[in-house]
Amino acid sequence: MNTLWIQLQDAVNSFVDASMAQKTVEQSKQGVRQLLERKEGMFRMKMMGKRVDFGGRSVISPDPNITTDEIGVPVFMARKLTFPESVANVNYERLATMVKNGPLQHPGANMVLDEQTGQTTLLSRMSEEQREGVANKLKIGNQVVYRHLMNGDPLLVNRQPTLHKPSIMAHLARVLPKEQTIRMHYANCKTYNADFDGDEMNIHLVQSYEARSEALNIMATHKQFVVPTDGNPLRGLI
Repeated sequence: MNTLWIQLQDAVNSFVDASMAQKTVEQSKQGVRQLLERKEGMFRMKMMGKRVDFGGRSVISPDPNITTDEIGVPVFMARKLTFPESVANVNYERLATMVKNGPLQHPGANMVLDEQTGQTTLLSRMSEEQREGVANKLKIGNQVVYRHLMNGDPLLVNRQPTLHKPSIMAHLARVLPKEQTIRMHYANCKTYNADFDGDEMNIHLVQSYEARSEALNIMATHKQFVVPTDGNPLRGLI
C-alpha cells in the first residue's frame, strides 16, 4: 500500500514539475512548470508577443551617429508603416507626390481613403498613370492619404519584458535606406535593459495627431531621465 502512495505522489510530482520525477524517463517529459517557464514556455513564446497593425519588430544594432532621441528604421519597414494624413492646402503637393510614388518608392503612400464615401483606393494595384490620376483628384478636406513613415515621425519603441514605465518610450524616426536592422543610440541601453547580442525590439507608429502629441510631450526619451520608483539616474552611457 505504501508503494502505491509513493507511486501516486511521484506521478503528481512529475506532472507538476518533471525535474522532481524519480525515474529518468519521466524527467525527460514536460510538466506544467516546464510548459510555463523559460523562453520557450507559454508566457514568453505564446502570450507576450502581440500581433498588431502599424508595428514592426527586428534585431537592434548600435548607432552612435543618430541622436539619443532618434531610432533608425530600415526603409523596408518605413514602406509598410503608414500614417493617415488628411489633405490640406499646406500638404497637398507633398501628398500628391507621395501618391504618385506609390507603395514601392519611399517616400510614398499605400492607400487613399475618401472620408465622404468611405471608399479606399489601394495604390499597390495601380499603374503609374492610374496613381497620377488619383493624385490629381485629391480633394482638400475629405481625402486621407496613408503615407509612408518619414523622418521626424514619433514612434513608440518597446523592448520586452516591459518591466517599468521607461521600457516603452517615444523616439523620432530616422529612415535609413541601406540598413536591415533597427538602429539605436547607446544612451538608451540602460532604459530598455538592452544589449546588441541579438536583442529584438518593437516599434509602433501612432495613428492620430493626439497620440503624436502624447508621444512627443509625455513619452519622449528626453522626458525619462530617472527611474520612477526611486529617482536613480536612468539614461546615459555605461
